[in-house]
Amino acid sequence: MSPAPSSVWQAFHDSNCTVLTCWLDRVRLGRAAVSALRECFGGKRQNLPFRFAGTYGPDRREKIGALSEVARSDGDLFTLWMRWFRVPIEPPLQFGRFSDFAKCLAGPVGDKEALVTARFSYDREKIASIFSPIQMGPETSIFDEVVGFTGVKRSADGKLLYQLEVGLGAKRLEHTVTFFQTVHLSEELPLGLLDIATRVSNLGLKKRE
Repeated sequence: MSPAPSSVWQAFHDSNCTVLTCWLDRVRLGRAAVSALRECFGGKRQNLPFRFAGTYGPDRREKIGALSEVARSDGDLFTLWMRWFRVPIEPPLQFGRFSDFAKCLAGPVGDKEALVTARFSYDREKIASIFSPIQMGPETSIFDEVVGFTGVKRSADGKLLYQLEVGLGAKRLEHTVTFFQTVHLSEELPLGLLDIATRVSNLGLKKRE
């Protein structure tokens, strides 16, 4: 697995992240790269889409699972997605190893812009939001209050910098962060993405006094 498998596990738990997802669209892969991926399944015949999985973490009760998929979109263009999430079990045996996926594609893919989303869940007894539910006036009968919203930050030329979706539940505070980021495939990739997502999520938080 990773040289420091507990780093990803620790980062998820420290940040209150539940799911981290990364999509790469229209990635050009040659026959050699596709053949290398197919060989990762130990000689077992595999057809696209290829799926790979692994786990991070020392905790026997809960690990951070890693799941990736390679699917053909058009000719030699492929869609890649990766997801990291909390899971209590090891991955299915029929999947390839996530470490092989990262090694095989790091070179062929290189540095490429990806769409990233991260979901966070906070205990409202420990963490407070800088936002409050919006109370609706008597002239509006559809809702009494609005308890969630989506905020968007753009650059001067209109490009999305980040999006923060906020859910203000009674017991849990939910954040979903979305942004674009140039990535390089590796087993340590979630650490960098989670750092960015956490900093965006923290913009809407404050400590309980």
